[in-house]
Amino acid sequence: MKLSSKILVISTLALGVIPSVFAAISITPSQAPGTFDHAIKLELTSSDPAAKVFYSFNPDGGPNDALAYTGPILLKSSTSLVYFGFVSLDNESKVLIDDYIFDYPVLSFTGYTQVNWWISSPKIYNPTDKDLDISYWEIHAQDFAYIIPENTILKSKETFTLPDIPLNNAQAALLQSPDGDIKDIIVAENKIAEALPPVQKPAKK
Repeated sequence: MKLSSKILVISTLALGVIPSVFAAISITPSQAPGTFDHAIKLELTSSDPAAKVFYSFNPDGGPNDALAYTGPILLKSSTSLVYFGFVSLDNESKVLIDDYIFDYPVLSFTGYTQVNWWISSPKIYNPTDKDLDISYWEIHAQDFAYIIPENTILKSKETFTLPDIPLNNAQAALLQSPDGDIKDIIVAENKIAEALPPVQKPAKK
């Protein structure tokens, strides 16, 4: 997918807005499109405070796909973002589409499995040479789920300690990047790891 900003007059019509010949207002995203290794919160700012700003994740969508912008948009997986502002037929923005791509690093997930179906002292290790924002990374184990808080920075070659994980007879605990991709697994009992069926990766949304 090409990283770019493109004027989509045809998408304006698809979203139920009649475009004017000249755009009177502009909408500016807080972060330019590109490739990111962490989740981002995107703000859309209009040059006209009276404008109503709309956005969609479907460039080919219809009016039902347009959402009213009310605050920062959390982006965690690769997507196209369509956005525009509207005051009146002679005072609106051009419709733009930006591509935001997410490519998360592989982190290590370690801990000590206990006979009472707990993982104690679980940790996430950053093997890369740069500090990483690990906000919204997730840990899953059957009925247990933990989301790493926003603005959590994991320094290079260091670990982040998690709360103990109750397995509740689950076979494994999963470390997932914000887009849902499984990055590492702690198996409940290493001695039976080879007898366990493979863990299936969830389909990306």
